[in-house]
Amino acid sequence: MRKGFAGGAIALVTVALAAPFGFSFLAQARLQELIEEVNAGGAVRADLVTFQRGWLQSRADVAVEVIGDAANGYMEFQRKAGRDPEPLRCTLRSAVHHGPVPLGAGDPAPAVAVLIGKLTEGEGCRQLQEKLGLTLTTRFDLGGGGRIQAAIPEHNFADQEKGTLNWQGLDLQVQFERGFRSVATAMDAPGLVVTGRQADLRMGALALASDIHKGIADLGLGEFSLTLASLAVQPKTEGAVLTRIDGIVVEGASRDAGDGTVDAEVLLRAGDIAVGDLELGEATYKVALRNLDAHALAKINQTVVDLRQKNLPPEQMNMMLGATVLGLLPDLLKRGPVLEISEISMGSEGARLLAKGRLSVDTSDPTVLQNPLLLKDALLLEAQVDLPEPLLVAFTEFGLRKQLAAMDAEYSDEQIVSMAQIGVRQRMAQQNMQRLFLLEDGVYRMRMHMADGRFNLNGQTVDPSALMPQQP
Repeated sequence: MRKGFAGGAIALVTVALAAPFGFSFLAQARLQELIEEVNAGGAVRADLVTFQRGWLQSRADVAVEVIGDAANGYMEFQRKAGRDPEPLRCTLRSAVHHGPVPLGAGDPAPAVAVLIGKLTEGEGCRQLQEKLGLTLTTRFDLGGGGRIQAAIPEHNFADQEKGTLNWQGLDLQVQFERGFRSVATAMDAPGLVVTGRQADLRMGALALASDIHKGIADLGLGEFSLTLASLAVQPKTEGAVLTRIDGIVVEGASRDAGDGTVDAEVLLRAGDIAVGDLELGEATYKVALRNLDAHALAKINQTVVDLRQKNLPPEQMNMMLGATVLGLLPDLLKRGPVLEISEISMGSEGARLLAKGRLSVDTSDPTVLQNPLLLKDALLLEAQVDLPEPLLVAFTEFGLRKQLAAMDAEYSDEQIVSMAQIGVRQRMAQQNMQRLFLLEDGVYRMRMHMADGRFNLNGQTVDPSALMPQQP
């Protein structure tokens, strides 16, 4: 009896001691899965360089290179700074705390592993790590999902020549399910203040949230939102004025609409916009895309990912992407896609720019959809744009005041407003503007209609090319 008990105890101890080492293999496999998922996004190229295995803890080095549009932007920034452009490459070095109880990770909850990483080798990465104090924590849960957390503490920087920076930090959480079928993201950045030689910038609290799942054709569908309390930019060039935007909201959603199609909606809203003394009021942009062929979209997405991984110049990438879209055009159009502009507006009551419309595709003749040159015959358009005279006067008055100030000319407010009104009416009375807008009750209005390949503007059939600005 005692021998049996002792043998069982020894076996349990042996398993307990061996378990962390065994979990290191699971941790490596899960890390490789995560790297492959990151690479599939096409914005970053990552590679597991080394995995130095230990008993309770291992060390993993992951080489990371930014590719695609972000890489091109970074190298362009280097060129403008007078440096030889080089890709942004870093090494993420992580301490891998093995499960089933990841001792030393700060959270003893059961897991396959917890990785705590920091940037090390790489162009500028070590300096960036030292300045920002970035900590990246990745938890691989026993059930197959996991969580990634990136934290940057508050950071202050001051340089007599370059200026100052006060960043109140950042916290990012990414929760993913087994196989990355669902990913939820939440980010909070309390604020940022930058003073520089060319401009000052002040940004209020920023929050981002998204909940995306893989849907039809493995497309990422779901919802996202972004809110920014305020954004203010003050250039330091002579005569420059403060630009301020408060209450910025961005919301979007995409969903499976059935029958192999996807719908998407986007809303952008700014609670208040001001440029110097010019108060522009609220702005709204609300657009929906409906009846998009899911499989054609998936092919375009995959093309974008493939092109990004090749690190092509932007011009070549856009050309190749355009060719792909053109080849898939019949598939994109066969479902009768619809672009709905519910509202594009800016201004305040009585002086508010407003645009709305609907563009769709008539699918009754499939042969038209096969030939891009005949596409205009399948387009259906109904749209209207309203430009209230008071808004145009306000814009003109703002520019006029700047001109008069530069000339040291003195005019009363009544005279400036009167000159702005006269300027607007003279400009809108020009022949080319009269073709575009009709004056109705103090509003310059444009109505557009298109069907059967004919474009109608304000009740008159016209050639759209005749409305384009003429070359001098």
